[in-house]
Amino acid sequence: MIKELGMLTLRTGEKMAVKRIVPPEPGYQDQLIHFLEHKDDFSLRDIRQRLSGDYASFCRDVYFVGEIGGQIASQMWYGLPKNGTGMGNFGHVYTEPCHRKKGIVNELMGFLTDDFYESDGRALFCSAARWVADIYKPFGFQFLQQGVDSGPMVMVKSGVARNFAELASEYFKAGLPVRVREGKPEDQFDCDKMLRFAFEQTEMASRWHRVQMAGRISSFMEALFKVQDQKGIVTVAETAGGSRVGYAFVAGVGGPIEEKSPVLDFLMHPNYLRDADKLLAMTMHLAGAREPVQVRCYLPTADLEKFGVLEKAGFQKEAVLTDYCRIGRSSCDLMILKSETKDV
Repeated sequence: MIKELGMLTLRTGEKMAVKRIVPPEPGYQDQLIHFLEHKDDFSLRDIRQRLSGDYASFCRDVYFVGEIGGQIASQMWYGLPKNGTGMGNFGHVYTEPCHRKKGIVNELMGFLTDDFYESDGRALFCSAARWVADIYKPFGFQFLQQGVDSGPMVMVKSGVARNFAELASEYFKAGLPVRVREGKPEDQFDCDKMLRFAFEQTEMASRWHRVQMAGRISSFMEALFKVQDQKGIVTVAETAGGSRVGYAFVAGVGGPIEEKSPVLDFLMHPNYLRDADKLLAMTMHLAGAREPVQVRCYLPTADLEKFGVLEKAGFQKEAVLTDYCRIGRSSCDLMILKSETKDV
């Protein structure tokens, strides 16, 4: 669906048409993919699927395009889950070099933020360097942490919360019942933004690592790609209030031999670690739905807390490889755990 939002006069005197595009829209699909072809392969796969409407049942994706002389000069996007907590993502902002410093991004940002405020979304996330953040701040974006000039940012809708800390405090409120289900595209922003950026989670990252084979899947969305490629499964732990407080995956990574020995890894908010065994049990059950399979986990020997969760879930130590893992600039021992899928 295309909506004409108006014709603007830029400070250069040029006329720019502004359009709002909601996929699937065949007339702009190839144009936008070509316009964003500088993106990495992971991002391009996600962009293609959104523009083709593959996620239309799960997500609301909105693109804002500025055209000069009938050609795309700049664009930006935001996405929201259709059945979620209102946590969205903002990004893919790009302006052709020949059209930069004309105030185009500011113009498009106004249309995008107005549209977001009319939606049922609650917050938009992005990551930005200092010079880009200076563009976003006037529109309500702020860094998650105080005293920094780059990194994750959030725009929280007025009336929802004053800042990320307040938003996260309510979102990850402890004590709610948790159910585990298969992951869907609508879970991406909650898992890869809200959960990943939570202060407790970033602090936990110093002692809770994803390494070796599992390190090849660094996000929920990458795990979901494995599901789409029929090489794995991904699950989500969801509270009775709808918050996504954890996710897990079992996936084949690497070549044919490695894919026959899939890896498991997971992320769980500290407030809900008590439910990690439930998450892992359902994940292993779904992974072995067709036939039993040996599943392995890889972690540094220093990750004692994570080891304890996996041991409780039935994983046993298979081997320890001396100085086979690297955390930051330090080498450490790598522990390999193994378990066989079974019914729950």
